[in-house]
Amino acid sequence: MIETNPIRQRITDLNDRVLSLRGIFDYDAKKERLEEVSRELESPDVWNDAERAQALGRERSM
Repeated sequence: MIETNPIRQRITDLNDRVLSLRGIFDYDAKKERLEEVSRELESPDVWNDAERAQALGRERSM
């Protein structure tokens, strides 16, 4: 007879992993952040802080 508790535990573990990975591959959030970064880079004031501008440029290129 097959014991179901390990199977249920495995399903629960896999479900937790899927939920955590969903945040990594969250297309809508990534798209929104890209638009936000692009808007910031269009602002002339961003270039007053060279480090910030470079960081935003790197983030946009990822």
